[in-house]
Amino acid sequence: MAIGASAGGLEALTAILRALPTDIAMAFMLIQHLDPKRHSILPELLSKTTKIPVLEAIHAMKVESNRVYVMPSNVDISITDGHFGLTPRAIDHKQHLPIDIFMRSLAEVRKSNAIGVILSGTGSDGTAGIKAIRAEGGVTFAQSTESAKFDGMPRSAIESGCIDYVLSPEKIAAELGRMSSHPQVRQRPKVSREEPKSDGDVFDSILNLVSISQGSDFTKYKPNTIHRRIQQRMAALRILSLPAYLTYLREHPEEAAKLSHHVLIPVTEFFRNPEIFEGLAKTAFPAMIEEKVGEALRLWVVACSTGEEVYSLAITLLEFLGASAEGMRIQIFGTDINEKGIAKARSGIYSESAMKNVSAELTAKFFTKVTGGYRVNKVIRDLCVFARQDVTKDPPFSSLDLISCRNFLIYVQPELQERIISTLHYALNPSGFLLLGNAESAASYPQMFTPLNKKSKIYSKKVGDHRQQRTFKTARNPLQAVASPIEKVQPISRASQNELELQQLADRMVLRECAPPGVIVNDALEILQFRGRTSPYLEPASGRANLNILNMVREELAIALRTAIASARKKAASVKKKNVAFEHNGKRRVVHLSVMPMDELVSGVGRCYLILFEDVVPLIEPIGKTGQRFPVQPGDLSRRTLLDQKRELQATRALLKEHTRTQEALREDYQSANEEMLSANEELQSTNEELETSKEELQATNEELNTVNDELNSNNSTLHLLGNDLKNLLESTVIPIVMVDGSLCIRRMTPTAEAVFKVLPSDIGRPITDINPDLNIDLKPLLTTVLRDVVSLEREVQDQQGHWYRLQVRPYETLDNRSDGAVLVLMDIDVIKKRNQELVLASEFTKSIIETMPEPVLVLNANLHVLMANYSFYKAFEVKPEATLNRFVYGLGDGQWNKPDLRTLLEEVLPHDRDFLNHEVIYDFPGIGWKSFMLSGRYMVQEPAAAPLILLSLTDMTKRKKIEAALVQAEKLAIASRLAATIAHEINNPLEAITNLLYLASTGDDAAAAKTYAAQALEEVGRVSHITQQTLKFYRQSTAPSSVQVSEILDSLLVLYHEKLLANNITVHRQYREGPSILCLAGDLRQIFANLLSNAVDAMRFGGSLTMRVSNSYDWRDRERLGIRATISDSGTGMTAKTLERIYEPFFTTKNETGTGLGMWVSAQLVERLQGDLRVSSTMRRGRSGTTFSLFLPLELSA
Repeated sequence: MAIGASAGGLEALTAILRALPTDIAMAFMLIQHLDPKRHSILPELLSKTTKIPVLEAIHAMKVESNRVYVMPSNVDISITDGHFGLTPRAIDHKQHLPIDIFMRSLAEVRKSNAIGVILSGTGSDGTAGIKAIRAEGGVTFAQSTESAKFDGMPRSAIESGCIDYVLSPEKIAAELGRMSSHPQVRQRPKVSREEPKSDGDVFDSILNLVSISQGSDFTKYKPNTIHRRIQQRMAALRILSLPAYLTYLREHPEEAAKLSHHVLIPVTEFFRNPEIFEGLAKTAFPAMIEEKVGEALRLWVVACSTGEEVYSLAITLLEFLGASAEGMRIQIFGTDINEKGIAKARSGIYSESAMKNVSAELTAKFFTKVTGGYRVNKVIRDLCVFARQDVTKDPPFSSLDLISCRNFLIYVQPELQERIISTLHYALNPSGFLLLGNAESAASYPQMFTPLNKKSKIYSKKVGDHRQQRTFKTARNPLQAVASPIEKVQPISRASQNELELQQLADRMVLRECAPPGVIVNDALEILQFRGRTSPYLEPASGRANLNILNMVREELAIALRTAIASARKKAASVKKKNVAFEHNGKRRVVHLSVMPMDELVSGVGRCYLILFEDVVPLIEPIGKTGQRFPVQPGDLSRRTLLDQKRELQATRALLKEHTRTQEALREDYQSANEEMLSANEELQSTNEELETSKEELQATNEELNTVNDELNSNNSTLHLLGNDLKNLLESTVIPIVMVDGSLCIRRMTPTAEAVFKVLPSDIGRPITDINPDLNIDLKPLLTTVLRDVVSLEREVQDQQGHWYRLQVRPYETLDNRSDGAVLVLMDIDVIKKRNQELVLASEFTKSIIETMPEPVLVLNANLHVLMANYSFYKAFEVKPEATLNRFVYGLGDGQWNKPDLRTLLEEVLPHDRDFLNHEVIYDFPGIGWKSFMLSGRYMVQEPAAAPLILLSLTDMTKRKKIEAALVQAEKLAIASRLAATIAHEINNPLEAITNLLYLASTGDDAAAAKTYAAQALEEVGRVSHITQQTLKFYRQSTAPSSVQVSEILDSLLVLYHEKLLANNITVHRQYREGPSILCLAGDLRQIFANLLSNAVDAMRFGGSLTMRVSNSYDWRDRERLGIRATISDSGTGMTAKTLERIYEPFFTTKNETGTGLGMWVSAQLVERLQGDLRVSSTMRRGRSGTTFSLFLPLELSA
């Protein structure tokens, strides 16, 4: 919500913030008129009055609930998308209107959730912003004029008709607190194109009540708009349900008027959307002038609100016509159903903020500066006629050249839109034009209008074969309940509605047939309303349009009417002139003239008069006893006419004498006054111009001075509070403090200083050197040094009991940075001193532990420099302390510690995770060789404010790695030994066949048979060669990754195990759906598969089946990691769950003496080196026993 204030606003702002609940679910933006050359201390002042956080708004700051934001000085502020936008204040001579700027942006962003508040201030800033918030369905407040120091801004907002609540600041705060928790405010209704389903009958009854009471029928308006306005009134009245609100309407007749006014949106401005007026001047006006040569131009603005658009249209038309406007009759009608808006439009007076869209040139040409703003010149006002009219049911004006109906159709339903469009079509001339709002269109009525300028929404009337025939109701004003007030009204039935309509129809017929015609004029004798048929008595004068009654009345009636009006003004009572004769259409007529002052002043108009023209009944011929009419004798008529003429002549002579005497007296007075006024006029003219300029400057300066004055008053209060605070601070502090002046005399002290410094309140004004404090230090040299050099000194001192203090002696500085004494402060550091001693002991204890640790240990500071290394580190790496301590860890030795993985651990992992454990590193150290370490690190926090230390411990894993490598090799040899017999048997069979074949070939005589034996022997040699090659591949050690096919490795192992598989009666099933090759260490992969095949063969000593599958797959741990999955399944005895848990432990075996217990442990190590994933499942169920190993291998090894 936005709160705008100016002069006197600080007091109102303070009152609101003090009364607001601290947990209110709203965000507040305070826009105060500030001096652009001074930094505002408003946030500091307001933060002392409320617990809600008070912040100065900055650019792009996000808006949060339960915050108070203050606009900085010398900027304009707006809101977009939940963030503030600040722009420098424009440097010009125009009035600065920051409240309007922010409230307009708030209305645009927050729509119906916007809230606007106008507090004390001069001028009219905020009025336009309040209108914008009201137009979007928001809620508006104004401070009551009685509670405001300056009522200019609140009064201007109230007179705009857009204020929902007029309250004191405290009541505004209470209402805001209530609204923040009210269900109709916290839960805004969802916008629906249909009226609410629930409480539908109640909703209709409310609209009927308003229609009967106010004459405004809202049943065809869009239900969501009406429903939202009703909910806002319910929230204002603390009513939670529609039935309760209906009851309230019946009991409080004035609420119907308030609801009707709240539904109407009196939002308009001068030259809204300037491009539309430019479009009219380019398209519609030229065509209108061409068609209306010698005829009057007639324009109508529907729903004109307070008249700004009517006057904008008149100014645009006159600017377009230029000099040709002098000879042209122009009539511009502005109508609305809001009486207050019509009254304001007739007055033609608008605030300075309302003139923002009017250029300086047009302002000087068509407006006059008056108190409170500007008034439209009489030239423009004479062209415009304002009247209350409901376009939805009242007859329209006719023969119009242009109708403007902007931003009204969007609030009504399509059925009523069509009726209004038809009415406007009926009212236009055949060549007339229709102007609609940006969100409206006549495209749905192509049979009535043709688009002329789609961008400006200007349409031309489409003429059919014949003119439309339409019927209009003639009701003008709502009937006022006299006998039965509204609070007694029950739900209205259809029959009662028909009776009321009959009564209204009868009243209108009586008024039309029996009431004499007349007019209503204001105090300037300008006609405001015509009643009945006045054409026999009034007719427009030639030349420029003029609605003055004395210019329009017939010549024979002018003198009598002028006399009657003068008498009615003087007596303030009704005056009647009888038997006034005049000629009309060649016939002599007689009329009674009645002038009656109206009882009440009309808002914005003043005193009004009702003038009635009552025709005298013509002479009736006398009737005899027999019913015969006797003709009137000509002599009687002549005598009667002569008497009437004599009486008229006598009255005219008396009136002429009276006017002559008055005129003579006035002529003398005017002559002398005229000479004085002519001389004074020139002086006043120049003085007035200077005063107008000075007034604006003084007004702005006055607002700024009032703001500064409020701040100064607040500062005085703050200083008084600071004095009290300082007194209480010194008396309640537990720190011994003594203040001395330049002569070392005691100026002030705290109560706790008495015990240590040995001073009493009576010692104030006495030199401190005359007092012996309970401290082992001489104060005089310290004080002398501080006063002479203007420096601060610190000493650690003890009292007689050995208690430690830190003595601080600082210069006593004034606000103008001048030294005027010293301040002695004693800080109790006895606990700190003892803790430091404990820390020293703890540090020595820690060093002793680190020195005696058998593992190498380093202690680094936050900059990764070595603070400490133990004996084990120097021994393990064969370095000396001078080459290690205070060195950058990456620079130790010849840079062996400058490794990427170590940098990652120390600079990224450790600061984030605070520690890491057992990270393996392998480095080559000169003179030592390759070493493998398990590195662990941890942050050590000594004190909260001190930088942390890093503790690194290194466990030498070199020997363990060598042992593991030996075990791997041993396992490989074990596998080889188990394969040796099989391989020997595989080779022995073909060797025996070769021997026999060679023997047969050598002993036989047949050359062909010998050749056959040699070929068979050669095949056996190839078989031996193949077995030998596969055996060599198995034993060959891989040193670098190579591209391999998994299926090929499995097939090569099957060759080696062929005889053993046959011996054990094992059937092999191969299912290969292999894709691309993988990059890995082939030797490691052969050893893994050899171990798995050997275990599978051992598990099937009495026969079985062995299934090997190879396929494309992904890592079950990371689906995006692609590779090859190999599965080896046997139908052997299976394994227990306990065995499955231990199969990867070293030296665990189920083969008794035939197994080493290293096979699966080595396989697991090799799988990890290949970055793969090995999983196993097994069952011992009868008939379904067996074990399956699934090995996933990535396509490539990562770095």
